[in-house]
Amino acid sequence: MGWSRSTTCSPRAVDAIPSLERDRLSEASAHVAAITYDVAEGGVVPVARNHAELLAGGLPVLLEGRVAQDSTILSTVAPSSFAGICMTLLPWLVCGGTLVLHHPFDPGTLTRQLRDDGCGTLILPGPVAFLLSEAHAFAPQKPATVIAAWRAPERLESSAAWDEPAIALVDVPIFGEAALAPARRDGGGRPSPIPLGPILAPRGSADATVVGELTRTAAGTLAVRGPMVPHHAFPPGIERSGLPCFKIGDDGFVDCGYACRIDTDTQSIVLTGPPAGMVSVGGYRFALNGLRDVVGRIDHAAMLAALPDPIVGQRFIGNAADRDVVQAALNAVGVNPIVVAAFRDRGERANPARA
Repeated sequence: MGWSRSTTCSPRAVDAIPSLERDRLSEASAHVAAITYDVAEGGVVPVARNHAELLAGGLPVLLEGRVAQDSTILSTVAPSSFAGICMTLLPWLVCGGTLVLHHPFDPGTLTRQLRDDGCGTLILPGPVAFLLSEAHAFAPQKPATVIAAWRAPERLESSAAWDEPAIALVDVPIFGEAALAPARRDGGGRPSPIPLGPILAPRGSADATVVGELTRTAAGTLAVRGPMVPHHAFPPGIERSGLPCFKIGDDGFVDCGYACRIDTDTQSIVLTGPPAGMVSVGGYRFALNGLRDVVGRIDHAAMLAALPDPIVGQRFIGNAADRDVVQAALNAVGVNPIVVAAFRDRGERANPARA
């Protein structure tokens, strides 16, 4: 697959884009298959992957979930990120089954879809899975497997034990646009440790395939490399342009930014905090300082902060003398509606961050 010559980068600052003819002569699976987007302190970062890297990300979800041939999969996770593609599109395509999408979230509709479409696999955010379990929403139509997305992976270890013996739970800690590490919970209902070293698919199997490798950097943060991780920044040459880009070390490791420690007893990695300066709201990531600068230019006395949220990971809260003025100005410059909603009237019941 080729790509357009029209980019946001100066052509003088970036290497010439390889010709389409040269692309056709190379291995087909090495072509760019999809481009997703992450956010760094400097701005939006394109992340390009080839077909083989996408398959390496989807394989552990498929195998840990034991998704059967011709399964019907119900997903509440949008396939607009690397994790979304790996958790929804790839298992569906490989198993040859049916994919049912659900958005926006409504428990009653979800229950009807599970029943009417006979869905054997349900994909949804991890915290929501536990809320539905507590509300007995899975009865009487129980999916065989729940695949739980953890966009705030540092909260996985402290999650409650899974108390649905008839439903298997597969946790998918998501490390931004870099990687994911799916793992099926054991009979005790506790999450499996995040491995120090190879990510295997499926775990515990003698014939497991290595799809990634995790380590702790000298700075105390999580890093990953391997078959599911991009080997090159995109577009070619952007790493020498001074523009924000997906940073890959000389050793192939990508620093995900999550603070972590090593549990020597289990030889696992324990995440202790999110990337510094970044806010994660559901599937969206934001650079907090950049947003504060934008808000400060509108009203120097206005404040914007991020608070923990049990469902979407984090949420914004804003304060200003005239909330309407700040909201209108943020809308005018195209700021994400999730940020705009931080300055809503506290009496409003709607919460766009949960949509």
